[in-house]
Amino acid sequence: MEDLIKLNKEWFDSVVEVIDPWSQSYVASLKIVWVRCYGFPISLWNRDRFSKVVGEVAFLVSIDKATKAWKNLEFARLQVCLLKSCYARLSKGMQINGQVYNISIE
Repeated sequence: MEDLIKLNKEWFDSVVEVIDPWSQSYVASLKIVWVRCYGFPISLWNRDRFSKVVGEVAFLVSIDKATKAWKNLEFARLQVCLLKSCYARLSKGMQINGQVYNISIE
């Protein structure tokens, strides 16, 4: 690798800022995954409510276009960011507007 860099130093310097040896600090601590959210009342499908549902284990990144357009009402599809070591599965009872709903995320 060093010989290739020496032979093409001008080009290499124009496309590469820095080369660092590998270290554990480069390991990602977060992951972004798509999950399905079951049992959530359709009348409450919005970004704020979805953020609250996934908020215990993840951060809401985006909502699937089909979910926004209500094309599939069986589940909402959400993209979330969570710790790499965590599983994206959650089942809990949530009280919303005085009514308890069983919400599942997988």
